[in-house]
Amino acid sequence: MRTGDRRDERWEEAQKQDAPNGRRDGRPEQLPVLSVIVPAYNAEHCLTRCLSSLILPEKYQKDAEILVINDGSTDHTAMLAEAWKKRYPEQIRVIHKENGGHGSAINTGIDAARGTYVRVVDGDDWVDTGDYRSFVRKLKRLNCDAVVTRFAVVTCRDGRERKTVRKPVLPRVPYGRICLFRDICRRSYLKMHELTLRTELLRARRIRVREHSFYVDMEYILYPAPYIRHLCVLPECVYQYRMGSEGQSVSLSGMQRNRAQHETVLRDLLAFFRAREEAGTPDEILSYLAGGTARMEANQIKLYLSFPPSKQWKDALVSLDRRIRKDYPLIYRKMPKKSVWLLRLSGYALYGAAARCVRRTAGRTGT
Repeated sequence: MRTGDRRDERWEEAQKQDAPNGRRDGRPEQLPVLSVIVPAYNAEHCLTRCLSSLILPEKYQKDAEILVINDGSTDHTAMLAEAWKKRYPEQIRVIHKENGGHGSAINTGIDAARGTYVRVVDGDDWVDTGDYRSFVRKLKRLNCDAVVTRFAVVTCRDGRERKTVRKPVLPRVPYGRICLFRDICRRSYLKMHELTLRTELLRARRIRVREHSFYVDMEYILYPAPYIRHLCVLPECVYQYRMGSEGQSVSLSGMQRNRAQHETVLRDLLAFFRAREEAGTPDEILSYLAGGTARMEANQIKLYLSFPPSKQWKDALVSLDRRIRKDYPLIYRKMPKKSVWLLRLSGYALYGAAARCVRRTAGRTGT
């Protein structure tokens, strides 16, 4: 039996021994308000920064739990995660599993979460500790389906980091006020780094994202949307998103390697949109889903343009866009990229120029 399997058995046995609503000694257990899912695959080089940023002071240590999901790592991630768990047993839980990809780690975390709310912080990212602690304190006083916070993009290049704080997500929505999600659907698009969701919403609706695939963030964002009623926006800039790391799946070279997975997730989203459309989902929610899916199509078009110009890639691009126009007109109209609209208006005659532009830009930025 492998070490990971033995650890899984020990963890499952501990779960069985704990009463569902209390401790083993019979005293009531304080459940955390937040479960932070940390997907970690071969993350030994960055996991310490991530976990150290999430640790709460002893006085507040039961307010949040950290679920490190070791997704079949082959480096020292498992050993490092266990060392952190030993140091902070009240805050950190570690789950070891076979490799199943980012989506599998998220699904595992949702199943294991004890917190009222759940959010994802990838093992190679981290949080702003001060804003995170403020966010957790405020979260204890909220009662809504989703909570939105700002995030920062930290660009890593030549050993240096440059931090850019993103603008407020919904600038006309007052901070701290609970609003109806339907009221802001047409003028918003939430990213995974901004989003904290009620755990029970995910479980009750059986929200699952695709496993063994990259680019499932879009599924995690869009699948719960039809069921979100109330939302609150907070001013804290919690998530620190690392960009520019070698081998990142969102780099252009990474997307080229994994293009089949990107296409599969796009098909998932199109099927989900069609199902919600046929189910009579309100127009505001459909508009939101269409906007998110259109962004995914824009990335797919950029992916086709990133290859050297050829009939093969032009045909793939034109075929995709014409199918979206025919079968999903709302998604077609919600395309956010002006460059794609110019390509459309030219009858795709600008394909060659657009491809050269994408490749030249990628060369300058190193992506």
